[in-house]
Amino acid sequence: MALTALAGPPGVGKTTHLIGRLEDAQNAGNPTALFLCSDSDDLRSRPNVREGGTMGCRTPGMGATIDHFVSAAEAGRILSELPAGSLAAFDEAAWFGVDIVEAWIEAERRGVDVVVSSLSEQQVAILKERSYPVTRLTVPCMLCGKDRGRHSHELFHTAERGFVVVCDACREAVARNQCRSEPSSLDGELCEELTSELRRMKPFPGKEHAYQPVFGLDLPGWELVRGDTPIRADLIREVLEAAFPAWSASSRAGEADGRPSFIDLGCCTGFFCEYFAARGWEAWGLDIDEDFIALARRVSQALGSGVEYCQSALLPHVQGHPGARFDVTTSFATVQWVIAQSGLDAGLECFDWIFGAARKMCVLEMGYSEEEIYREKLPVRIDREWVEELMRTRGGFDEVLVIPKGSRGVWRDLFIGLKDPEVCGVTVSGEGAAEPGRPAPVWNAAGILGLAARAVRNPGRVVQLGGKAVQDPARAMRELGRRLRGG
Repeated sequence: MALTALAGPPGVGKTTHLIGRLEDAQNAGNPTALFLCSDSDDLRSRPNVREGGTMGCRTPGMGATIDHFVSAAEAGRILSELPAGSLAAFDEAAWFGVDIVEAWIEAERRGVDVVVSSLSEQQVAILKERSYPVTRLTVPCMLCGKDRGRHSHELFHTAERGFVVVCDACREAVARNQCRSEPSSLDGELCEELTSELRRMKPFPGKEHAYQPVFGLDLPGWELVRGDTPIRADLIREVLEAAFPAWSASSRAGEADGRPSFIDLGCCTGFFCEYFAARGWEAWGLDIDEDFIALARRVSQALGSGVEYCQSALLPHVQGHPGARFDVTTSFATVQWVIAQSGLDAGLECFDWIFGAARKMCVLEMGYSEEEIYREKLPVRIDREWVEELMRTRGGFDEVLVIPKGSRGVWRDLFIGLKDPEVCGVTVSGEGAAEPGRPAPVWNAAGILGLAARAVRNPGRVVQLGGKAVQDPARAMRELGRRLRGG
């Protein structure tokens, strides 16, 4: 048996290698145990990280069941009881701290095969002192193809290629192009006009600095507050297509009953509206800032997208449009301003409209009380738990996904409410590509009974269990009951 320690920058395949070792051991009939550390706030915030949940990686189709999501102390105890011939795998190993290293060494000496990934520098130093080798994985730069050294790679998200690993020589060029959201389809003269107009606009007049990118407009060298805008747009589309595959396919093929509809409340210069309009959707955008709306309208006219933009504050708009319905509603960091200026009841009125107007999906992002700009301005403490509880109790959603800040590069927590999805239990990996359609990560009583009830109500509806689609309600009930009993 051996102790294999894997290090290296994000995106080089550490988790893929670890999952491969688990699969090899399982195929050979050997016992395996995958550990993640519950001491980590970051890991606890990821919806898929639970005992029985699925840990994915950047290699499509690969995943492993999480056996133990426990503290460092408990992990050491469990490891000490594993029999010789077992394989113990620790991913995100740095969270377990330095004391776990002795437990790894002791287990390896007893004949347990130990594989650890993503170690801290302190853990690496201890292993080297004890004469255990540490393998640093590298990959060639995905842009220039050259391997410029083991410390010279960094994970970036690009609109054209998603997540890529780049060397130092390409890093600056990639960073300059973070603002490019789509291949530009605006003519050169108009691009110059819009860029000049954007340079004059608040919140950063006179600077090459904008809140978010403008769809179809190249802004090389500009600094963006929300450089994650293309990432969020892709996430929304990926989750939608995973939760509603048949509807999404028929919409793309033009076979749906009418075009799908989208509204962004607090749309800024219209990126999300144009993103979905470019994919055949009917789209509407609302923002209180007349300059944002004016620029968005110019972009829409130039692209021929047909997006309808309205310059209005959020509260009077929702009060004036009762009963409006859209397939997807979004609101990014807008409602907290309503609460700050008009009180909690006004904010709840906006939430009720945003939730109720969504036929299939609602995407919400909120500024939190702990952020400096909102301190002492909000009458209630708004944080992740507050927003998630609001959506679960007030939104009328069958499922609520929480994509934590930092996962997939998003700047704030992203909340996605789903209504009557075709596929239940969709999750999103925090590492690289989305992994829709995996089993529901939290098998608590409420979640299980909810899925069971929906399986009975909708015999043709797909329920994801253990990564397999189950369409037989009776079978789904038996399987759900087994999980509820802990079998």
